[in-house]
Amino acid sequence: MFRSFIYLDEDKFYSYLRQIDKRFADRPSEINKKKSIGANIGVKSVGANAGAEIEEKRELNNDLENDYDVFEKALDSRKNDDYFDFVDNDNNDLNTVPKRSIIRVEGKIEIPEQFDTISVAQNFMPYISSQIQTSGDDEREIMAAYLDKASADIPIIVEKEDIKIVGNLCSVFLRESYPQLQEYSEQEVILLCKVICLTNKPQVEIFDPLRDFIKLPRSLRRSNGTSENSDFESIYIEGPVLKVEIIGIYK
Repeated sequence: MFRSFIYLDEDKFYSYLRQIDKRFADRPSEINKKKSIGANIGVKSVGANAGAEIEEKRELNNDLENDYDVFEKALDSRKNDDYFDFVDNDNNDLNTVPKRSIIRVEGKIEIPEQFDTISVAQNFMPYISSQIQTSGDDEREIMAAYLDKASADIPIIVEKEDIKIVGNLCSVFLRESYPQLQEYSEQEVILLCKVICLTNKPQVEIFDPLRDFIKLPRSLRRSNGTSENSDFESIYIEGPVLKVEIIGIYK
């Protein structure tokens, strides 16, 4: 099958691949290679090496496309155990999938409209900084350190018949631009995800700007209060919601 990746979290992907395939668990991330330095001296038939050998460490490059094939084939052998394929088997029930299992689903991606404000907010970090309340100079310095590295995770929703699948995308692993990603509200794609939990609340928070954008630790989020104190509010949708960790998206 020919895939075009829209998103692939390489860290999570290789972490899970190493767990289910021993060949990858034992594969080194670096290789050592010997290299000669110096020059050869001598006569036509006799020579001596005046140099020496040094050992270089080189990062081992991964073949992502091939490794992903290996991963999905390994998952196939675990079907209905800790892997559930909703693309090839409509009889599975998303409401009963165990936590920490991996699922493959097909659907259209929706990005909440409220996120559009957040998506451009990184260009206005001084303004955002001024909106956040702190108790003193020390806390403001800590906040500034987080704001300098702020990068918004992108919340996506895939609507199925009686449940919404929700996860966040780390922008570092996007293979296409944010405007291109928005186009998949009209085109079905395939997602590979790890199940976190099923939430049956009437309203479910799927994005907290302090947690998912500025990446504040819980202690600082509590001391700062809720995101309602700023111009950037949390995003809520109606339940039930299946929260997932997204490994990859392709078409």
